[in-house]
Amino acid sequence: MLRIVGIACEADEQCRMLKAFATCPDIAVTARREATIPYAISDGHLFVPLTINGRSAQYILDTGARTQA
Repeated sequence: MLRIVGIACEADEQCRMLKAFATCPDIAVTARREATIPYAISDGHLFVPLTINGRSAQYILDTGARTQA
C-alpha cells in the first residue's frame, strides 16, 4: 500500500500501522467448511464467548443491525 501510494510518512500513525502489518505473514484460506458459533442475545445485544490468551469472556458482537422485540 505504501509503495502504491508512494508517500513517505514516517510520523503518520496510519503509515506506521501499515508498516507493522507488512511484517506479518500473508493470510490464506486453506479450507472452507461450515462453522457454528454459540451466541446469546441479551437486552438487544449479541454476545459471543471468546477466549483470548487463555482468558474467557463474553464479547458483544456489533453487527450494526437493530433487533426488535
